[in-house]
Amino acid sequence: MFGQPYAAYFNPVVDGATEGANLLSYELNWVFVEGAMRAIFSMLFGAGVILFTSKSTTAEGDGFVRRLYFRRTFLLIAFGLVDMFALLWLGDILYAYGLAGLVLYFFRNLSARSLAAIGATLVLIMVVAQTANTLALAEQRAAVDRVELAESGNTKPTSRDRQAADRYLTMQAGHLPSAATNAREIEARQSGYVVNVVIFAPDAWQLSTVDVFTSALWDVLAMMFLGMAFFKWHILTGQRGVRFYGWFAAWGLAIGLPINVMEVYFAVTGNFTIDWTNPYFTPTYQLGRAATACGYIGLVMLWCQSDSLRGLQNALAAVGKMALTNYLSHSVICLFIFTGTGLALFGQFERAELYLIVLAIWTFQLVTSPLWLNRFRFGPLEFIWRWMTYGARPPQTLLGNPRIEPS
Repeated sequence: MFGQPYAAYFNPVVDGATEGANLLSYELNWVFVEGAMRAIFSMLFGAGVILFTSKSTTAEGDGFVRRLYFRRTFLLIAFGLVDMFALLWLGDILYAYGLAGLVLYFFRNLSARSLAAIGATLVLIMVVAQTANTLALAEQRAAVDRVELAESGNTKPTSRDRQAADRYLTMQAGHLPSAATNAREIEARQSGYVVNVVIFAPDAWQLSTVDVFTSALWDVLAMMFLGMAFFKWHILTGQRGVRFYGWFAAWGLAIGLPINVMEVYFAVTGNFTIDWTNPYFTPTYQLGRAATACGYIGLVMLWCQSDSLRGLQNALAAVGKMALTNYLSHSVICLFIFTGTGLALFGQFERAELYLIVLAIWTFQLVTSPLWLNRFRFGPLEFIWRWMTYGARPPQTLLGNPRIEPS
């Protein structure tokens, strides 16, 4: 999304990634990564709600923690708005997480079974909604044919068909923009920072007002409720046995990956129509991503219980402890690489080449995060977030560090 026109993420026809390594990168992403990683991130956020709100003590009381929780959550909303409007990341998820956090607080004390039931219900609601969207899309596509047939016979199409056809053609224009539209987006992205902010502010406004309440918020809430349940069932803490995690991984991947493969198959063989490339329309999208996420959780928990590649585990743990810093630094790095703020390389890389940049950023963060945490207790933005949450400067240097100041 940061390196190619926005529509290219969903439709590889936009950037010509319909064969070879570029098509393979699209297929691998949508089978193994898309939606599943975001689902795990959301599940962990749900677990974090319980972790944070369980910190109350007799001296502090629940009211104290409640105030801290909502202050922390509103700060997250602010971080998300900065990410969208200032750092120009239109795929920001922090804003939706903050909004969801305002809701989750009131469900934190429910049983794991109740939380799982709510999460599963939300998933099913999205499945029904996306199925309805697909059916509506098919009707709109048929309306286009009826309008064309009427006009070719010099008759007037019905107003209902005309409206339905116009809606479809508008969506299709967004799904497969013209060459001129893509050229304008590339030119805008390669322009200076102020131009980028002004041009993409309407998109950021649309995402933060309408789209978040019709799509993104439900997406994250469903997974967060499941994450809260998984935490209370001790699934996310590595406390279950090897046999449990083995079955959790096997069943999750056995259900999720075939669904994902089916979606990609229909997308490729159907010439990447909107109903099999955009999750808003794909009926099976939520089922595939949720099951795949569960499969990955099982695999990660099995790995955490083993002694294999302990150095990589520690590096990944450090990246996770600096999740906010690393997440927002993605936006800063890509803002510099792709827009006119820095190198202005937007639209200059093919799809497969972009993943080399991804690997470079991952490598950088896997190296720098442990180095930072070897010296400091929190990542830079975690430090600021904690300071603003508690209203007091937290100790940043580590015990035993020669630079630590006496208390």
